Amino acid sequence: MKQLRFIYLFIYLASPQAFSQDINTQYYEFITKYFEMEDKYNQGYIDYISKNEYIINFFNNTKLFIEDINPDFWTDVLNDPSLIGKYPESPDTILLMSSINFLYDIYNFNMSVGYSIEQKIKRKIQFNAASGDNYGLIIPMHYPLGTVGIGAYLNFQLEDKTTSLSYENDFARLINSIDKVPFPYIEAFASINCWTAPMSIGLRFAFMPGYSEFYNLFVEDTKIETFGLHAAMDLKFYVYRDKYFFIDARADFNVDYGKFNLAFMNDRNMFQLHNSENSSYTGAYFATSADIKSKWLSFALTPKLVGELKLKDQVPYIDYFAVYGFIGVDLIYSFMDSDSEFGINSVTENINNQTYEFSTSMPKISIKDNYFSYDIRVGATIDIFYQSLSFEYAIFSKSFSVMFIPFVYRFAAEPKL
Repeated sequence: MKQLRFIYLFIYLASPQAFSQDINTQYYEFITKYFEMEDKYNQGYIDYISKNEYIINFFNNTKLFIEDINPDFWTDVLNDPSLIGKYPESPDTILLMSSINFLYDIYNFNMSVGYSIEQKIKRKIQFNAASGDNYGLIIPMHYPLGTVGIGAYLNFQLEDKTTSLSYENDFARLINSIDKVPFPYIEAFASINCWTAPMSIGLRFAFMPGYSEFYNLFVEDTKIETFGLHAAMDLKFYVYRDKYFFIDARADFNVDYGKFNLAFMNDRNMFQLHNSENSSYTGAYFATSADIKSKWLSFALTPKLVGELKLKDQVPYIDYFAVYGFIGVDLIYSFMDSDSEFGINSVTENINNQTYEFSTSMPKISIKDNYFSYDIRVGATIDIFYQSLSFEYAIFSKSFSVMFIPFVYRFAAEPKL
């Protein structure tokens, strides 16, 4: 009976399952000791890579390579992981050490960038939600009778250094480029004046096309896709006028929906150096991918006070020149849903330049939030004949908008002053 149990035990220990379990245990203990020695221990990271089949395979091949030289050497490496630096001639050793160190850096990066992604996308949403209403002077409100027109506006930001990432990798550069992506809108609008009442009601509709060729003018080698819809009602109220100056108050009610996807156009190769004994510049190249997907729904109220310079006797006529400026407050409530994922697709060691599969994704960064924000918006507009050119700036978000209207038509009537 004892002999039979011994046979069963021998078969079990010799089985691939037992060998796999032994390798997994050694691998877990090895990476734990290694990062403890490097003073970089992170239990979350250890658990994350402990089941990585590609690194386990590199570890197993390294074990076979070292044991083929001398089994005692492998025991020494398990007790002191720093000794693995003695075997730079093994591609698997380079792949093993480069992989665990590269993933360590990217894992910690991945855990810390959610705030930056969230703040940069919120900033774009905040400005986007309340743009579009700066398309022309119509004071006094009941002359002319109404206005129709088409135009385009472009929203963009200066880079926000406070939320930009200082990591020297392409993932960080992709996130930082969110600030550089402009959002173009094509808009149609119409307004009607409330007869002799000193106010007008206007409607605006705009959409944001997603032409990647346009975005590549601003951000190279990056796949950018956008789509947006914007609708608004504008109320304008007569306040004051004399021979040269006019003042009106406005209230814009906006609804803005959009999608924004940002990804690498092609795999980016990042190099991880592994310092070994008796070797120089050994390491591996990792082909990486990234995908940031966001969508939002915003509701905005923007009260404005507008002052204009225009001769009063030219009010009802189309061939006029006018300059005006405004100041307003954006009050915005938004719903945001964003998912970001960074991955490694393959690895190439730089000894024999052999490429190996390495399909690994970082934990997904998911952001779901609904929040209130506000900003102060200032702007200026110039009207000449059928054209209008406007500039806006939001003080808190450091955002800009440029709007050009190639055609605006005003239904005129003789003023009854």
